[in-house]
Amino acid sequence: MSSLQEIGLFYKTLGDEQKSTEYLQQSLTLAQKIKNPQGEAISLFLIAYSYFGKDQPKKIIEYTNRGLAILPKTKTIEIELIGNFVLGLGYGELNNEPKAMEAVQANLELARKSKNPSYEKEVLSFIGGLQRKFGKKQEAIKTYNQALAIKIQAKSVGADSGIYAGLGRTYAELNQPNEAIKNYQEAVQRIEVVRSKIQEITPDLQKSFFQTIVDFDGFTPAQVYRQYADLLLQQGRTAEATPILEILKYLEAQEYFGKPRAINSTLNDKQIALGKELNQLETIPRERRDNKHKQRIIELRKMQENLIKEYGEFVKSPEVAKRIEELRQLTGGKNLDPDAQARSLQDNLKELQQDAVIIYPLVLKERLELVLLTPYAPPVRRTVAVSQAELNKTIEDFRRDLQSPGTNAKVNANKLYQWLIQPLEGDLAEAKTKTIIFAPDEKLRYIPLAALHDSKQWLIERYNINNITALSLMDLNTKPQTKQDILAAAFTDINRNVTVPLGEKTATFRGLKYAGKEVDEITASFSGSTKLLDKQFNPNIRLMMNDYSVVHLATHAAFVKENPDNSVIILGDKVLGEKESDDQDNKEYFTLRDVKSWNLTNVDLVVLSACETGLGGFGDGKEILGFGYAMQQTGAKAAIASLWKVDDPSTSELMQLFYKNLSRKMTKSEALRQAQLDLLKGNNATSINSEQRSIRVNIPPGTSSRNEKYQSGYSHPYYWAPFILIGNGL
Repeated sequence: MSSLQEIGLFYKTLGDEQKSTEYLQQSLTLAQKIKNPQGEAISLFLIAYSYFGKDQPKKIIEYTNRGLAILPKTKTIEIELIGNFVLGLGYGELNNEPKAMEAVQANLELARKSKNPSYEKEVLSFIGGLQRKFGKKQEAIKTYNQALAIKIQAKSVGADSGIYAGLGRTYAELNQPNEAIKNYQEAVQRIEVVRSKIQEITPDLQKSFFQTIVDFDGFTPAQVYRQYADLLLQQGRTAEATPILEILKYLEAQEYFGKPRAINSTLNDKQIALGKELNQLETIPRERRDNKHKQRIIELRKMQENLIKEYGEFVKSPEVAKRIEELRQLTGGKNLDPDAQARSLQDNLKELQQDAVIIYPLVLKERLELVLLTPYAPPVRRTVAVSQAELNKTIEDFRRDLQSPGTNAKVNANKLYQWLIQPLEGDLAEAKTKTIIFAPDEKLRYIPLAALHDSKQWLIERYNINNITALSLMDLNTKPQTKQDILAAAFTDINRNVTVPLGEKTATFRGLKYAGKEVDEITASFSGSTKLLDKQFNPNIRLMMNDYSVVHLATHAAFVKENPDNSVIILGDKVLGEKESDDQDNKEYFTLRDVKSWNLTNVDLVVLSACETGLGGFGDGKEILGFGYAMQQTGAKAAIASLWKVDDPSTSELMQLFYKNLSRKMTKSEALRQAQLDLLKGNNATSINSEQRSIRVNIPPGTSSRNEKYQSGYSHPYYWAPFILIGNGL
C-alpha cells in the first residue's frame, strides 16, 4: 500500500496526473479493504494534495476532511500534520483566511508538541506564505524570521530558499527593494546550490524542481529570478542583473523541456564504451566505409538510443525517489559571483570577433527593461515605459501583419523598433555593432528582430542577427567544419496526408509541392551530399544525421506551447517492415522529446524550412526556446527554423540563396542575412503564390493552405523574415 502511495506521489511529481490518480485510488481501495485507517487517511490526503494548483480547492477540502475524520483511530502526529497542511492548502486556494489559518495554527501546536524543530520550521514557513497571501505582510516577515531562527542540524541542499524567496516577495510588495534584493540573493544562492546538485537526480524529477510552485501565486524558481533581476535593474545594479538574466533563460528552458538527461553509473560506463567505438568508426570518411562499418555504426547508434530508453525505465521506477533524499544530504556549491559571470559573458563576445553585442530584454508588468552587453564596457541598462499588456498586444498585431502579405507591416514594426532598439541606438553605434545576438523574452520569441523597421529600413539591412537561448549555454565561437556536406530530406507527396496529435487537437499535414526542387538545388551545390525523398525520408534518418555537417529537413514542423511531446517534425514515411510500437522507427513524425536522444555533435547546422509556432494561440514562447535548447542539447551548433507558415516558392528560393552563400564561405548568420536581403530587394516573383507551407488544424478548422493573391515580389517580411538562426552564427 505504501508503495502505491509512493508511486502515486511520484507520478504527481512528474506531472502525470492520470497515473498519479490511478495509483492513489488503488492505495485507498487497498487500505479500506484491509481496514488500515492510517493508510486510508494518508491516501485521502495524497489524493487531496493532487488537486492543488488545479483550481479545485473544494476537492482538496473534501478529501482532506474525509481523512481527518479517520485520524482519531490512528493517533499519529505526523499524519495529522499532513492532513492539516493539505487542508490549509485547500482553504488558502479557496481564499478562506480564517479556515486556512485555523488549520495551520493547529499544525503549529502539533509541531511544537512533537518537539521536532524541522516540523515547526516547515509550518512557520507555510504560515508566512499564508500571511503574505492575505495581505498581512509585517506578520509574514515576523513569521518567516521565526522560521529562519530555527536551526536544523542536518541541513538539506538549498535549505531555506523558499523562506528567503517569501521574504523577498514580501519586501518587494512593501516597496523595500534593498531588503527584497538581500533576501532574493539568499534565495538564489541556495537555489543555485540545488541546480549544481540536481544533475545527480533524474531528468523528470529535475524538471519537477524547475516547475515547483513556491507559493499560492504559482511562483516557480524562474519567476524568483525574474523578480530578482527586476529589482536589481530598478536599483541600477545592471552588472549583477546580467548573469541572473542568463540563468533565467536556462530555467525557462527547463520549465518547458526539463534538464539534460542524466545517466546512472552503470549505463554511463556502457555509453562511454559504445561512444568510443562509435567515435572511431565515425572518423572513417563515409565514402571509405564498407558494409560492415555502416552496419556497425547503425547498430551502435541504435544501441545508444536503447540505453537511453533503458534509462527511461529506470527513471519510472519508484526507487528513484530515494535519490532525492540522497540529494538533500549533500552539501557545498558555489554562490553567484555576478562580476565574474558578467566578465565571462564579455570574454565570449571578445572571442567571437564579430563586433557582436547581446540584447537581453526583460518583460515586466509595467515596463520593459533592456540590458545591452558589449565586449569592452560594463552592461548598459535602458528602461522603456511600455506595459506588458501593450507590448504583448503589439507583438500579436505584428505577427498578424507578418503573416498577411497584403498588410502594411511597417507601422507595428516601427513601434516595436522604438521600444526594443531605439533606446540602444547610441550604445550600438558606440560599440560599432555589426551583429546583434538576441535573447528574447516571453512573447518576443514569436517575432523576428530582423523585421523591425526604423522608418527608413528594416533592421536586417543594418545588422546580422541571431537568437540564443542563453549565451552561457551556447558555443558561439567554434568555427564550422572546412568540408561542408548536406543531408537533405523532403516530404513532397502532395497526395499524402499525415495526421498527428497536438495536445487535445489533431493536425493534418500534406506534402510540400516545392520541397523536392528545394533539396535538388541544395544538394547540387555541395559534393558528397545526400538527398532523401518521401519513403526514404523515414525515422532512420536520425541515425544518419551525425555523418553530415548540415542537416536540412524540408518538411512541416509545429512547435506547441506547454508540452514538447506535442511539438512535431513530420517525416515522409515510417520504417518499412517494423512492428507497431511506440519506437521512433514506427511513427511518421519526431517529437521534441524524441530529439533528446539524438547525437548531433558533428553537425554544424540543422535547418527546418517549414515550421510553425503559435499554433493554438500564443503563450510565452517557451516552445521556441525549447526547440533551440533541444538542438543545443543534441550537440548541433546552430539551427534555423521558421516562425510561421510560409509561401512555398519563396522559401525554396530563399533556401537556395542561403546555401549558395554558405558555399561561398560566408558565416551562417551572414549567409541567411544576404539571402533575406536578396529576397527583400530582388522583386523577382511574378507568378501566383500557390501552396503555402501550412497545416490544417482539425479542431477547430485552420486556414486555407492557398494564397492566390498576385504579388509583385517578395519584399513583404512575410516572405523573407520568418526564418531565425538560433545559436552559433559562424
